[in-house]
Amino acid sequence: MKKLLAIFLILLISHSVKAQLIFKGKVIETISQEPLEAAVVEIVESHKSVATDGQGYFSISVNPSNITNGHLQLHVSFIGFESKEVIAYPGDPILITMEKASLSLKEVTITPQAGHYNFTNLSKIDLNLRPAKSSQELLRIVPGLFISQHAGGGKAEQLFLRGFDLDHGTDIQISVDGMPVNMVSHAHGQGYADMHFIIPELVKNMDYGLGPYYASHGNLAVAGYVDLKTFTNIQNNTVKVEVGQFNTKRGLAIINLLKKDAKRTSKNWYIAAEYISSDGPFESPQKFRRYNVFTKYSNTLGAKSLLTIQGSTFSSRWNASGQIPERAVSSGEIGRFGSIDDNEGGQTDRTNFNLQVTTKWNEHLSLSNKLYYSIYNFNLFSNFTFFLYDSINGDQINQKENRQLAGYNSQLHYTTSIGDWNLKTTISEGFRTDLVKGIELSHTKNRSFLLNHIQSGDINETNFFAFIEQSVSNNKWSFILGNRYDYFDFRYKNHLKQETKTKNVRSIISPKLQINYTVNPNSQVYFKMGKGFHSNDTRLAITNTGKEILPAAFGTDLGVLLRPAKNLIVNAAVWYLFLQQENIYV
Repeated sequence: MKKLLAIFLILLISHSVKAQLIFKGKVIETISQEPLEAAVVEIVESHKSVATDGQGYFSISVNPSNITNGHLQLHVSFIGFESKEVIAYPGDPILITMEKASLSLKEVTITPQAGHYNFTNLSKIDLNLRPAKSSQELLRIVPGLFISQHAGGGKAEQLFLRGFDLDHGTDIQISVDGMPVNMVSHAHGQGYADMHFIIPELVKNMDYGLGPYYASHGNLAVAGYVDLKTFTNIQNNTVKVEVGQFNTKRGLAIINLLKKDAKRTSKNWYIAAEYISSDGPFESPQKFRRYNVFTKYSNTLGAKSLLTIQGSTFSSRWNASGQIPERAVSSGEIGRFGSIDDNEGGQTDRTNFNLQVTTKWNEHLSLSNKLYYSIYNFNLFSNFTFFLYDSINGDQINQKENRQLAGYNSQLHYTTSIGDWNLKTTISEGFRTDLVKGIELSHTKNRSFLLNHIQSGDINETNFFAFIEQSVSNNKWSFILGNRYDYFDFRYKNHLKQETKTKNVRSIISPKLQINYTVNPNSQVYFKMGKGFHSNDTRLAITNTGKEILPAAFGTDLGVLLRPAKNLIVNAAVWYLFLQQENIYV
């Protein structure tokens, strides 16, 4: 009986698909020929709409009885571009070119298919309006996210979101073009996220989400996630020189390496370099120096695939005046910009390689493969307690590590339609492995004199993951159901003890649900609930000194998205977020 029912359902779905006419096409930017992701394509007659994928493609099904005069009228909109009306005929490929225009909220379309892009598309406006001296400052675009800088310009900023002190990234997952920024089991703190290897002028868009509701984002995505996306195509060469107070200097160059004719064949290649230095307002000069080089190349592979290769390297050095006690300033012992120990500071560098191949087999099926590799070094000197424990030498500590990071992610996307319902299935698998040599915590003096080792060892942490996500939507409703599986292998070798390597393994399942109901083009109600997690430091996972190795997070959101006027969008939500355990790293 079950087999007969399954066969009947398959035949019914096949009949429903065959009974529909498929209109398929691509939306690109006129000058650069670059695809536009999340552009909204709407059938004017029926108000049925879809959003373009990462390569700008879309397909929309129509019942033949709903076609008048043998064609459809499509309305295409995308923020930062002029809306366009297009006549489409069955069976003909559709190529829609969009002209850039001034950024305006008028171009934001609230639809179930756009999903969370209803929010993240607004970041395009902020990226053009808010100046930033580093990519880390771009995080302020995320609603409710605050950052603060301390201990010198080369250290990752402190982050705060949804009632969480995220430290330097413990409960927010950050990535750039799909490559992770966070460093798990880091010498300074779990999830340490230093984004300074990205030049802010190269950031094209920001995809973000709040809460643990997204199957494609696993470890550390508790309060939310942020994925920065860099330009594939640079329209014009740029050279910039900036000078400011406190001996601050910045130089930037962005150069196209191919002739303009190459863009017609979807071939792009550019290189960018940045230098920044500053002494800061402190009595003891900060002597901050940072160098950045970034390059990105893209080209088509045959008629169906797009290859993107990017590489970057950065190096940063700085001094820091550190935290100072208020009583020392009040008593006149030091000034407001003075210091107790001006030997704080550090150095860090990171070199990245990122490769992606995206293949569009047909209007229904696409596959993306991402491979990344990083070499990372970190060396930080801090003094939080001055002379509390060692009244002679002081309490300066040194945290350092040398890391290799590698990972792979494959995602299969399948889209189809049944009647008025659009279906999208995403299946993914991948891994990430961190090999950390000489992760160390030591008691030092004046940055050079080693007094004693507090911790020293090697870490090998690997995360295998897989997830499936199913999206079902029509003109009013959108349902997104996902489930994620993560498996962790923790290994640690302690250099201060005679024991051999120790190991621990854990796994976790994280279900997700999102429901959107679009009342009309000016209002939408949404509900989200899901389970997420963050891993604890490998050194805790091995010794199991914490109650949980993969503490789970549970969240729920109930919110509305309103458009009371053409140039005003309001998002309001009530949310709850609970995490089983939060370790404080000091």
